Amino acid sequence: MKIWSLQVARFWAALAVVHFHAAATVAWATHKVGVLGLNASQFGRCGVDLFFVISGVIITLTARGLSAPEFIGKRA
Repeated sequence: MKIWSLQVARFWAALAVVHFHAAATVAWATHKVGVLGLNASQFGRCGVDLFFVISGVIITLTARGLSAPEFIGKRA
């Protein structure tokens, strides 16, 4: 079962994290903060939490009815 809205939200959360790290790296390397500044990239910090919460929901929904060995086998 795929819930596409959750998958899309997880994608945007991951993208926010990538942007956060990229903006910080560029600012460190070039001493420039870009058009939006570093404050705009701070949303990426909550992207980590959001990504893990959404991933937990997805794992919980897909693991229904599975025993522990079945779940581990599917994840591996």
